[in-house]
Amino acid sequence: SRATSLALGGVVWIAIGATAFFLVHTEKQIAGLREAVRAFDLHAREAAGALTDLRVGQQAYVAEGQGVAFWMPKVAATGDVISQAVQALRRSAKDAAARSSLDEAADSIVEFGNVDKRARDYIRSDQHLMAGDIIFTEGGETAATAARQVEAARLAERQALDASEAAVRKQQVMALGATGAFAALVVLW
Repeated sequence: SRATSLALGGVVWIAIGATAFFLVHTEKQIAGLREAVRAFDLHAREAAGALTDLRVGQQAYVAEGQGVAFWMPKVAATGDVISQAVQALRRSAKDAAARSSLDEAADSIVEFGNVDKRARDYIRSDQHLMAGDIIFTEGGETAATAARQVEAARLAERQALDASEAAVRKQQVMALGATGAFAALVVLW
């Protein structure tokens, strides 16, 4: 009957509208996730760069012509900045693997601080060779490990975004397919 056809036509238009609303909402959701990962990525890269600066600053302790009085406070300040950055990254991380990597990075930064303290003690006692040995072996490796862990967290966040986006895209396809199938059935009827 004509009334049934109009009612089903109205239902199809409602389904199309609901699907369009769902698509717009999920696209905004994906855009928000991408923006969050973009910000996380930027801060992770900054932290990794600061870790390189930290390692180089510590190596300047024993470099000829460099002032220890300049580099020690700079390394301490950079270490504090990196610790805060890693904690901020951990708070903003959505993925459990990323948080785990950042916990390991925080532990490596604490270990770097311990290595730095030992190197400073050797420098103060005028044992530059021992300080250099600690700086170039333990200090460099600890800072590099922390940088690798920050990078692993960055990659884990990126992979979590990809998985979330794939799941949302699958929901979108299912919604479009269901709406299309329903509209086709109504037209055939």
